[in-house]
Amino acid sequence: MLVLVCVLGALVVTLPVSAGSIGYRMVTKISLPGKGGHGDWVTYDPGTNSVYVALHGSGVAVIGAATNKVVTDVDPIKGPNGIAYDSEYVYAAAGDTNELVTISKKDWKIASRVKTKGTSPDGVWFDSTHGTVLVASDDKNWIEVYSAGATPKLLRTIALQPANPKAGPDVGVLVTSKGILYMPDDALVEEVNLETNKVGRAVDTHVKLAKTGGTKGMIYDPKTNHLWVGTTAKEVLVLDASTLATVATVPARSGIDEVAFDPGLRLVYTFEGSAKGFEVYSADEMKRVAYVNTGSGNTHTGDVDPKTHRVYAYEGDANVVGVYAPVGAAK
Repeated sequence: MLVLVCVLGALVVTLPVSAGSIGYRMVTKISLPGKGGHGDWVTYDPGTNSVYVALHGSGVAVIGAATNKVVTDVDPIKGPNGIAYDSEYVYAAAGDTNELVTISKKDWKIASRVKTKGTSPDGVWFDSTHGTVLVASDDKNWIEVYSAGATPKLLRTIALQPANPKAGPDVGVLVTSKGILYMPDDALVEEVNLETNKVGRAVDTHVKLAKTGGTKGMIYDPKTNHLWVGTTAKEVLVLDASTLATVATVPARSGIDEVAFDPGLRLVYTFEGSAKGFEVYSADEMKRVAYVNTGSGNTHTGDVDPKTHRVYAYEGDANVVGVYAPVGAAK
């Protein structure tokens, strides 16, 4: 039975779990620049203790996690999608202008704009092992590899599978310890080997394709060696990262976009725009333990601060980032 709990004015939905129950209280709602809408990626940067948000239309908002306030809006970045960072720069994909935009952390100014070789750049990752920035091109179905720094330079491209995708790639997870970028593409999960610069193993999950694809965002859990893969099919797939075999399938309320992971509390978060909220799963028990209804459509991306365990959920239609703190979480 669902249990409704009112904590400090916030509506929290919890599900019973074997180790007790976990709920969430709303800490605050951070108003964003511009107009509400779809927007895109959210990522937490421990180096600056900031949350970066790809806004609807244009711009990347920088939120100070200590104050829960917008520090700046880096604009124009038209149609911002994926965001990654290193110690000095933030890298954002501008989908509407086909650019990789580099932002300096010193002053939050745009350091450079580099035209991508392919169109509709989406996911972005920083590979610390090779000192490179990886950009997924949705329309070309490849990964573009750039040198990192103030002015990235294109080094190579890596073709993805399948050869003729219907939806194309989404945003996977880079596991530097393995030298692999795990990518979703149509209904596939594939390994991009960053030493050979080729796709190795690729597995068809047989997820039914929607307009926005099949397999979506994912996280890697090094303790269990599991990949948690969001899908458009109202389910989360748990895969063995060594074989890509499916270990478990757990239900979701709607299609998933971004997936986040709190290794300290062993919790996996899936952000589901149509469900107007995010769900919480136990990484160890591989089952759903909570659901938080933000009340806003387009709550399809978010991330977590692993130190404070606070969740930053992009609530697109309300044009805010909701900040939620776990209550009763057993470590």
